[in-house]
Amino acid sequence: MEEDLWRSSAQARQTLTTPQSKALDVVRPGVPVDVCEGLIKAGAFDRLEPHRGLLLALLPQMAHRRSFGGQGRLAISAEESSLPELPPLALRDRLAWEWDLLGFSLGTHPVDLLEGRAPGITRMRDLGQCRDGQTVRLAGSVVRYQTPSTRSGKRVVFVCLEDGTGLADLAIFEDVQRESGDVLFKSPWLLVEGKVRRRGPRALSVTAVKLERVATTPVSE
Repeated sequence: MEEDLWRSSAQARQTLTTPQSKALDVVRPGVPVDVCEGLIKAGAFDRLEPHRGLLLALLPQMAHRRSFGGQGRLAISAEESSLPELPPLALRDRLAWEWDLLGFSLGTHPVDLLEGRAPGITRMRDLGQCRDGQTVRLAGSVVRYQTPSTRSGKRVVFVCLEDGTGLADLAIFEDVQRESGDVLFKSPWLLVEGKVRRRGPRALSVTAVKLERVATTPVSE
């Protein structure tokens, strides 16, 4: 199946420049179309045909034509197919497909898309340049929670966030937990306002003063 789909991607590109190509092999019979669609959306064949929208546009024609090539592959003739003039696939759409199918992005991190909607975000690679006590605004996905016991008995929640450029350790005390408990434990993506606390030349954390909910993924809006 993989060999045929890779061949199809190359032939799809060839068909764009030579409309007289006689056949476009798509996939072996019996492979569900939704499986092929998922592979295309996830970028499995980007090396040969980077325009995922083109391959998706060809799939319905393949699915409704049950003519077989000489080696048992389902095929459509290039003359009978109508290859659309498609604009480049939007970055937001590509990321949404990857997050939906894979749970992560293969290229651009979704936080990159937040910068226009949430100005003033400090990327985690730049936290080392921040001074002690400086107020910063971070955005990222939750990597893990920790709630260790403390001598005072007060609960402190430590959260590790990532934004594709690095990691940040957050300390969230009880006052912020009371105000933002639903956001803290129910949203996999967080917008955080906090103050940098430096414990040494390279060791630092951020004490959160405000948490905001972000969409399930920044690409879903």
